[in-house]
Amino acid sequence: MKKSILLSVSLFFIMCCLPPAEAVDLYKTEYKCFDTKGNERWSATTEVMLTVDGISFDIFEIIEKASGTYGGFDERISWETILELKEEKDDVKPVKMEKRIFDKNGKLIIRDLQEFDFSKNTVTLKRENLVTGKKEEKAFVFEGDIVNRPFLATYIQKMLGKGETQKSVYMITDKPRLYRMNIRVEGEKKIEIDARSVTAHKIQIEPDLGIFNVFKFILPKMYMWHMGKPRFEWLKYAGPESTIKSPEVVMIRGK
Repeated sequence: MKKSILLSVSLFFIMCCLPPAEAVDLYKTEYKCFDTKGNERWSATTEVMLTVDGISFDIFEIIEKASGTYGGFDERISWETILELKEEKDDVKPVKMEKRIFDKNGKLIIRDLQEFDFSKNTVTLKRENLVTGKKEEKAFVFEGDIVNRPFLATYIQKMLGKGETQKSVYMITDKPRLYRMNIRVEGEKKIEIDARSVTAHKIQIEPDLGIFNVFKFILPKMYMWHMGKPRFEWLKYAGPESTIKSPEVVMIRGK
């Protein structure tokens, strides 16, 4: 946990001595996405950066760079996502996210922007298609916590660190749409990672359909596995790639 988001005591004192507006690289990892037959779809790297501005160091950036085959696109693409987070007391909240999608030749084709306003409990989603010139903008009202795919692992990491076993959140999909989801810790399970047997927390994520929950069995579930103490880092994901109707995939973190 402390390695990826929460700061250790020693890191606290180091950062207080750094010059203003310096970026500190806290964490790096890589992962791959496979289809249900084990064929690789795409691979990605993620960095967690901390912006140090004087003695204020509560702004984080999660930077994801990826390339490969992704649902909704006929050819290979690449993308870069920058998610800005703000740590407040025991919580981490998203501030804004920009995702830029490139075609197989490296040309920018789509720009997505998500902006969060917790004073009004609203999220504004903007998409610009640079090929067709089409622009879309949607605003949603939410109550409580809200996550998107780049933030989900961090959110569960914090949840496990606080000893919580169940949460109800809003989740933004690539559509873009907003869904109410339930996150539940099912306990510890053995999984295989890099030919190693690892004991991990298994987490189930499923839609909250309210009075229609009796029909939720027809919708795909998502599962996450996180390591135990002290860091609770994400290890594996299984479920839809992006939207409810997207391909079922498995994502596995590298070493």
